[in-house]
Amino acid sequence: MSLFRRCASVPLVLALGASALTLAAAPAQAAPAGPAADTVTKLPVRSFGRMVVDEAHQRVFITESSNSGTTAEKLLVYDFRGELVKTLDDVTSATGMTLGEDGRTLYVAVSGGVYEYDTETLTKKIKNSFPWAGCDREIAFSGDKLWYTHHKSGDCNGGNEELWNVTGPADDETRNRDFVYGMPGPWRLAASPKLPGRMVLGTDAGPARPNPSLYLLDTSGEKVKLLADRSFALPSSGAGLDLKDMAFTPDGTRLAVADAKGGHHLLNSADLSDVKTGYRPMADGSVPTAVAFSSDGRLVARGAATPGDGADLVVQNADPATGTQQRTYAFDKADQGDQVAQHGLAWGEKSGALFAVTTNAERSGYWLRVLHNPQPLHDARFAGELGIGTQKPVAGGRLKITGRLELDGPASGTPAKVSAVREDADGKHAVGEATVAEDGTFTVEDTPSRVGQAVYTVSFAGDATHRPGKDATLTVQVAKAASAVTLSAPGRARIGHALDFTGKLTSNGAAIPEGQLVTVTRKTPLGTKMLGAAPVAADGTFHIVDTPWTAGSTTYTVTWNGDGTHEGSSAAATVKVGLRD
Repeated sequence: MSLFRRCASVPLVLALGASALTLAAAPAQAAPAGPAADTVTKLPVRSFGRMVVDEAHQRVFITESSNSGTTAEKLLVYDFRGELVKTLDDVTSATGMTLGEDGRTLYVAVSGGVYEYDTETLTKKIKNSFPWAGCDREIAFSGDKLWYTHHKSGDCNGGNEELWNVTGPADDETRNRDFVYGMPGPWRLAASPKLPGRMVLGTDAGPARPNPSLYLLDTSGEKVKLLADRSFALPSSGAGLDLKDMAFTPDGTRLAVADAKGGHHLLNSADLSDVKTGYRPMADGSVPTAVAFSSDGRLVARGAATPGDGADLVVQNADPATGTQQRTYAFDKADQGDQVAQHGLAWGEKSGALFAVTTNAERSGYWLRVLHNPQPLHDARFAGELGIGTQKPVAGGRLKITGRLELDGPASGTPAKVSAVREDADGKHAVGEATVAEDGTFTVEDTPSRVGQAVYTVSFAGDATHRPGKDATLTVQVAKAASAVTLSAPGRARIGHALDFTGKLTSNGAAIPEGQLVTVTRKTPLGTKMLGAAPVAADGTFHIVDTPWTAGSTTYTVTWNGDGTHEGSSAAATVKVGLRD
């Protein structure tokens, strides 16, 4: 039994010559490429219909939909920088939109028909008048024919919807129209130039169709044929597919479906079966809203409305079997749109720019985002453990922390950098950055200032081609720094004459503070005596003066007891005291 209601009383004429869509205008030279910086532009619309990218002229077309609450709806034209080029205000209930196969004509579905615009001059060429409909209208090219949908009733979310094709010469404002099928709607259409004679029709859920489906149609002959259909019913409710967007891969072999209930499906276009390796789910709570493939076929963009700080947009390899590298975007500003709008994704410059229309939960505003170079990010990781070699960490001493960073995929063009933080009893302290060598090795240098445990955390924040890596940590025990006393006493001295000599206190860690005291003792054949303390200068030097009164070998010992960050030390110098020098 047919899934469509066929109306036999209306002639079925499906032939439309290819020349009917050929225009004489010559293609224009491409405009300069946009800047590298991403941009966000508020759209002067109350609602959003569709977005189409014209790569040949580097323009982005955006329609205001039939839900705007006004009869002065707009067709907006932006360049690849996100700057408004032109506004066309003579469109009403503009929803469906597509480029002709030669790129010279933009077709815009409005409530009263389909308008045709010259993509070079941005002027209207033809208004194809159809019966008025206040609901969204879908259009697509398939089998060398222009197809459009038409609501029979005023109920845009239910009631019967019809599929028509258009025939006749391109300069005929009253083209012949032929009714094909009708069934409960609303519907979505998807077609690909690389899939000639094939078109997918998707139905939305509604009172008359609680279990919406996809239908693969053969549009190549005089009669439309149903080749395959696919239901996405959920066992618990019986209603599965909540269709928001569809897109073919550029080669026409696969179809991606944004399903608000079931995620982003990837299907084989030949029979609507699942591709063996599909797309991973986005963040928890994400509701898919849009999907688009880059024109070179390498990348896919998947959009959603995601609560919290989860990803609203994912860019990854179009074929998930080739890898799972992703680039994610979390839109967290409601005043710039914190979710991707339905149908709100399109690519430009092959895979060099991605255009996203974002909105807020209230649908009270819409923004055009131009995302440049949205390439998937590759993984990065710290290999092995961080190390310090044979060094002994000491307070105030230079410490070198070594490690290795592994980067998948291509290099970013600039050397990667890692940063480090030290946490000790005084809190967290930024250590600084280190450049990663070509072999992935790096050295982070620090001077710990406190004795005790110190935990180093080394991070890679990502770069143009890599996502951040998981932090690496290293715990070290910082000891007191060693100190040393050196003396410069003479070898001989005279009894009763002043003996004047100097010394210096040094450390392999932090500088020893000025004002420290060293103690001095004198040992002679008659015994040992404490002579007192000498202050240490800022440069570590100190001065000792003594008058020996005992002949024989005299030993002067200078001792420093250390402090909170230094070990103590001492040194001795022996002087031969006699009647002569």
